[in-house]
Amino acid sequence: MIVSKFKPLIAPLQLWLLSMSRCVGCGKELTKVQRAPHGKGEELVTCECSRIYVYDIKNKSYRRALVKEV
Repeated sequence: MIVSKFKPLIAPLQLWLLSMSRCVGCGKELTKVQRAPHGKGEELVTCECSRIYVYDIKNKSYRRALVKEV
């Protein structure tokens, strides 16, 4: 499958964007988008391009939200 060939190339770029607090889809700064409380010490962050992230307040880091978290 074509996607599996590109994943090793794209994954480091996506991690780099998330470390800079940027959306992996559109590159928008995640500090300027809609937020909602989510569990202990976490926030759900929804980008304008409809991607959803979880922000860990303690570690000050972002990750993509799982389907069951949405």
